Amino acid sequence: MEPALAYAIQHTTSVVVLGLGLIALSGALFHLRQQVAFVPSSRRVVQKMLALARPKHGETIVDLGAGDARFLITAMRLFPECRVLGYEGAWWVWLLGWIRLRLSGGTALLLHRDFFSVSLRDADVVCCYLSIPAMKRLLPKLIQELKPGARVVSHAFSLPGIQPTETVRLPMPIGGEAVIRLYTVPFTM
Repeated sequence: MEPALAYAIQHTTSVVVLGLGLIALSGALFHLRQQVAFVPSSRRVVQKMLALARPKHGETIVDLGAGDARFLITAMRLFPECRVLGYEGAWWVWLLGWIRLRLSGGTALLLHRDFFSVSLRDADVVCCYLSIPAMKRLLPKLIQELKPGARVVSHAFSLPGIQPTETVRLPMPIGGEAVIRLYTVPFTM
């Protein structure tokens, strides 16, 4: 191999590795700032969350922190008559979700956005698997923006000070249980 070609390949590889490293670092910093880690929900949990939310024809389902898009893909398959939309702020996780969504051939939309900065006024169902600090920060936004009758379904983490409309404990095959909470607007304190 000619020295110039070897140098070009080595230089290009270094740039690609550096670029991927910076993307991963930006994703990690985003998760630290938002206090939400990328931990996907199991297929059983996603299906139970959707069943608990009971989406109706024409409603908008929004996934906050949509990760690898598994929730979006399941929602669009189970409820094709609904608009399905997700937000993910970490680039590398968003890219993974975007690729999975495109490969599924679906109509759901996954946007690279910080969900704290978008309007939820059109959401009928909001789904989330976040963290205690993120749920605390999200609560005022939900109170201010969600319309009466809207539902919030949360995996694992509760909305502080709000009584769930319904709570489901789903036994997990590896032990333990997943706790899924449904809240209906207006919230009960």
